Amino acid sequence: MPRGICCRSTHFKTIRRSARPSHATITGNVATVATTSSGKTFTKEIKLPDDVKSPNWFDRSVKDSPLKIGETRSFRMFEATMGQIAEVSVKQLEPEMTKLLSGEIVKLNRSVMTQSILPGVSSTLYTTDAGEVKKMSMGLLGMETYSCTSEEALKEIAAAEIDLGVETLIKVGVIDRAFETRQVTYKLEAADFDAKAIFPESPTQKVVAGETGAFQLVVTAVDAGTAGTEPAPDAKYLSSSRYLDLEDPLIVKLAHEAAGDQTDPVQIAVQAEAFVHKHLKLKNFATAMATASEVAASQAGDCTEHGILLAALLRVKKIPSRVVTGLVYAPSLKAFGGHMWTEAYLHGCWVPLDGTLAKGHGDAVHLKTGDSALEDSGSLPVESFLPLIHIIGRTKLSVQKIEYAKSGSGDQQSR
Repeated sequence: MPRGICCRSTHFKTIRRSARPSHATITGNVATVATTSSGKTFTKEIKLPDDVKSPNWFDRSVKDSPLKIGETRSFRMFEATMGQIAEVSVKQLEPEMTKLLSGEIVKLNRSVMTQSILPGVSSTLYTTDAGEVKKMSMGLLGMETYSCTSEEALKEIAAAEIDLGVETLIKVGVIDRAFETRQVTYKLEAADFDAKAIFPESPTQKVVAGETGAFQLVVTAVDAGTAGTEPAPDAKYLSSSRYLDLEDPLIVKLAHEAAGDQTDPVQIAVQAEAFVHKHLKLKNFATAMATASEVAASQAGDCTEHGILLAALLRVKKIPSRVVTGLVYAPSLKAFGGHMWTEAYLHGCWVPLDGTLAKGHGDAVHLKTGDSALEDSGSLPVESFLPLIHIIGRTKLSVQKIEYAKSGSGDQQSR
C-alpha cells in the first residue's frame, strides 16, 4: 500500500497549502528543482558536493546497519525544501513508549537528530527494529510527523487538532497605542542563539549587548518621506521573478490603479499599502506562499500574500522593494507573533510598509529578523523564515521604554 507522511501539530490554527506542484531531479552532482506556478515552470540548479546524501539515505542506512545505543552517525544531507546542504548528526538513545497516529502506544527504538540549518532544534525519531521510521517529533511548535497510508496523509485535518497555542507567541503584556510608538527599547533574553545574528542592525533597529544572555533591542519608527543615506539597492529589487511576476497584466493594472494620478514615489508607496489592504478581501491562511499574480486574482491571503503583492505593485512603479520577516505586536494577544511585511526604498531609506495593517505610517512594534528580494537566483523563500524558528519558544521579551510622537504630556513611558 502506498505510504505517505502525515503531519500533525497542536499549535497551528490552519492547514497551509501550496497549490504549485514541484519536483526535483538529480543528474550527477546537480540537483534541479522545478516548480510550476501560474502556469509557468521555474527551475533552479544546485551543485552538490560528492559526499552529500539524499533525505532518504539515513532511513536506508539504519535498515542496513542499525545504530547501537549511544552510537552517533554524522553525514551531510541535501535539504531540498531549503535549497541547502545540512550537517546532520544522529545519536541512538534508549527505546521508549510512544503514541502513534492511530492512538496505539508502542515501544520503539529512539534516536535524536540535529542539523546545522536549525541549530539548537532537535528531532526525535522513533523506529522499528527493522529500521522503519514510524514517527518524528520536532522540538519546535509541538510538530509531529507519522508514517501512514497515502489516503490518511491526504485527509483534511480538523481545526481542533491544529489550534494556535499561546506558547508559539512571545508575551510582553500591554503596549499602549502600539502602532503610534516612535521608539521602543526592549530587553531581549535569548536562549542558545546570538541575538545580533537574528535581529539585523539598520537605521531602524539596533542591538546592544547587555548582561549575560540579555540584549537591548532599540526599534525606531521610520515613515515614508524620511530622508536617509542607505546605499542604492541592486537591480534585483526592481526585477521580475517567480514570486513577483511583474509582467502579469493584472499586476500591471492594479499597480496603476493603486498609484492613481500620483507621480511622487512616496505617495505611490503609501497609496499602494492601503490598496493592498483593501484588495485582499478574504484574510485567510490557505496558501503557504503565493505569487503576486495569484494573490491579485484570488484577493485572499495572510501576511505573506499582502507582503508579496505590495512588493510587486511597487516594482511596477519603479520603486525598489523587498519582503521582510520578523515579529509584530498583536494588541489583542498582548504578544508578538511571526509576520511578513514590505520595505520600499525611498529617498535613501528602506521604509517599512505593512499591507496587512495599512496604518499609513511606521511604528516601533515591527521587529525585523530578515529580508529577501525574492529573486530567482537567491535562496528559497522559506529560508527567510528560519530566524523566526530560532526565536519562538526560546526568547523572553520585555518593554523597558516607549516613546511616542511629541504631542504633549504622556509622550514617553518607561518600565
